[in-house]
Amino acid sequence: MTGQNDRILFELDDPEKLADRYSELRSRYADRPQSRWLLRIKELRARHGVSILEAERIALEEPAIRRWALKMMNSNQTCRKAAQSHIRHNGEKSLIETDGFVFSYRQECDS
Repeated sequence: MTGQNDRILFELDDPEKLADRYSELRSRYADRPQSRWLLRIKELRARHGVSILEAERIALEEPAIRRWALKMMNSNQTCRKAAQSHIRHNGEKSLIETDGFVFSYRQECDS
């Protein structure tokens, strides 16, 4: 037990190792869309030292991730709830919007 805790504490001191760990975990949870997204955001935050919103912006720069995230927001109930939370939490800075039924990317995010 102590060895595992020591490894986690060591990784916290090394952002690259921590980012690599999140990447490894993401591949383990391929069947859980919400977990994959959260681990990707954690990985980007560790690697680039940015806020959650900026990590989400970086993640959405990849066209494949962008399509996947939009599909998940519009089809997976857990992802829909997370998307609604993103809008509530970020307000005008939000990267997404909804008409009440369908999520889409804000125009500012499309540029």
